[in-house]
Amino acid sequence: MIKLDAFGYTRVRCLVNQENQHYPLMEAVIDLQIPGHIYVNDGEIESAFICSLDGWAYLIGNKENERFNQELIEHIKEKHGNQLIWFGADEIIKNTILKQIEGKIEDYPRYCFKFNEESFNQTQIEHKGKLEVFPYTIEEINKGNLSRASSFSDCLPKFWKDSRKFLEEGIGYIALDKGQVIGEVISASINRQQEVEIDIHTDEQYRRQSVAEMLCRNLIKQCLDEGKTPKWDCVMTNTASKRLAFKLGFEIVKEYPVTFIQFK
Repeated sequence: MIKLDAFGYTRVRCLVNQENQHYPLMEAVIDLQIPGHIYVNDGEIESAFICSLDGWAYLIGNKENERFNQELIEHIKEKHGNQLIWFGADEIIKNTILKQIEGKIEDYPRYCFKFNEESFNQTQIEHKGKLEVFPYTIEEINKGNLSRASSFSDCLPKFWKDSRKFLEEGIGYIALDKGQVIGEVISASINRQQEVEIDIHTDEQYRRQSVAEMLCRNLIKQCLDEGKTPKWDCVMTNTASKRLAFKLGFEIVKEYPVTFIQFK
């Protein structure tokens, strides 16, 4: 198993395909938007393990390479701290981990959604009356309010280590109640296909007041104006996120496995 240097991360793009390109933030690691490490098999690349510094992990390519998988398990035992969130982990990998690593494994399957622009535009018409009575202020994130947006939640500094790059390339909005930030939506990443990963956070006291919906509508509208495609993904048990996705014109296209690994 070989650890690639950052200049070689794009070598694994040959393994990105329809089966795995929906994994949240995977391409952000490949494109150096968020920090992480990539390991590949010896010789011609057929397997790759991608892991962000926050422990979001992805195995793409040939998942039945026994030598690579064994070296990977040994590496994980030594190098990856207390936990991993493994997107797309199949039963073979999970069983191998269970046999060799002390810890706990829990499954949190997720929904992958597809955006339907026609449905969104229809909901925009239906939504017009709600907008007129919305009691809070929506602002696009800019240099003037960036510090307030960053201090509201850890989302922005977590996904965009370079705030200047976010201001140049990212998209984000905050909701305010009398100057206090009560909600935030940002592009967690934007890949080469101009697909925008949406990350949303609302103050608990202001939930069920359409704050998240209003924020997302602003972000999605900007995406469409700039020729970008919004992306949505959530844990299957997150009914609030699923309900909001439907309101915004998203449709479920598939379920896929996500495994939380807690090491002892």
